[in-house]
Amino acid sequence: MRVDRVDANSVQRAYWSDVAGPTWVQGERTFERMLDPHGEALVELLDVHRGERVLDVGCGFGPTSLAVARLVGADGWVHGVDISPVMIERARRRAADDQVDRVSFGVADAQVDDLVGDPLYDAVVSRFGVMFFADPTEAFTNLRGAARVGGRLAFACWQGPDVNPFFSLGPALIRAVIPDPPSIPAPDTPGPLAFADPARIESVLNESGWNGIAITPRRLPLRFDVDGSDGLDAAVGHVVNTELGRIAAARLGPDRFAAMVTEIRAQIDQHRSAGVLEFDSNVWLVSATA
Repeated sequence: MRVDRVDANSVQRAYWSDVAGPTWVQGERTFERMLDPHGEALVELLDVHRGERVLDVGCGFGPTSLAVARLVGADGWVHGVDISPVMIERARRRAADDQVDRVSFGVADAQVDDLVGDPLYDAVVSRFGVMFFADPTEAFTNLRGAARVGGRLAFACWQGPDVNPFFSLGPALIRAVIPDPPSIPAPDTPGPLAFADPARIESVLNESGWNGIAITPRRLPLRFDVDGSDGLDAAVGHVVNTELGRIAAARLGPDRFAAMVTEIRAQIDQHRSAGVLEFDSNVWLVSATA
């Protein structure tokens, strides 16, 4: 049931339905290679118990939901929600292909939709899915309402671009060559880096009624290599297939755009370790209690 109010996340809904969702599904294996190490750390933080009911927010194509569903046992259940129909469709296919039961998926805007289950959830988890809300305080208040008293919250979000070089390298190279580049978004703009500031995380969670907040840094390598590749093509594609990359393609023309991509490729190629592409990546692992 949708709350009767303006769709505050309509921009994100369109983006994740029409642009990012199909891109993520197409590059599923690369994204899994990039994010799985952080996802494993997150599931460990969540400390799942058999028989628990868990809500996965911004579940994407379902990796965290499926990992947790394997832990809750026959008496537990996991429900994954995402704003992107194409991602939810893929998550359902993955669950069927992997023969993972005790899991369901649904399209929902976790900021405003009714997420309350019966009974209430024992835990709420999110792997990089909570940074895109137009009103994060409202969103986390809504999530708290879906958790039982004493229920746990655990999520992973990115730290700032200064300690995540892959987030800064590509955009900087693109902005340097496109005419009249768009302004750099404000730090709290909905997007991957919206929770880079731990003080903001704590403020939002406090305002939305969560207790026992803990914010822990985690540093892990960001890898792009799959199926024996060195990961370079995947990393370059990740940079180019962004909104900023699409702006560059529209403004530069074929020759200048190709030259820009060549330079991006050369710069990214410098980040190799043991023959494969590897960047430092730093996240916050956040936990709290309802």
